[in-house]
Amino acid sequence: MAYALSPLLILLVGIGLTACENQNKGNADNKAAEVYQKQEQDTMILKGYDLKLVKLDYPVMINESSYETAWIIKLNLSDMPTYYSERIDFFLGDYQIPEYGGWEGGIYFKVYDEELLRRLNNAEFHCRLPGSSEAVSLDSRFELPDLGSLEMIDENAVIGRKN
Repeated sequence: MAYALSPLLILLVGIGLTACENQNKGNADNKAAEVYQKQEQDTMILKGYDLKLVKLDYPVMINESSYETAWIIKLNLSDMPTYYSERIDFFLGDYQIPEYGGWEGGIYFKVYDEELLRRLNNAEFHCRLPGSSEAVSLDSRFELPDLGSLEMIDENAVIGRKN
């Protein structure tokens, strides 16, 4: 006895096979992304950092406090990966750097509060790439110099912004 397969049954089987193929492809893509992230984490090296006391171009309000000065920490990074739509998270100890900018040699960020800056002394630099759940060490610690020895300079001179 011959059985005729309905076109609907053929269509459903085809959709099921396509879904399985896409799921397997997605798993392979995720594994490839994990390997790529690991390679990028292994190539990004913190070569050093600079701490500068700066006079801000304009006062900054944070939690009802106004700041006219800040400390800029410039990280000198080699082989920093480029993600155009996702953010790399940077940490100093358990403090996640909330905002940072880029410069030709790496990134910079500002610390407005002296108490926070002092708390970050001896903290280790870490980063977490997009899609990764773990932060990796950049094998360097932040060592706070004598703050009284820092000369105040113009913010634009540190970050290379032109007026």
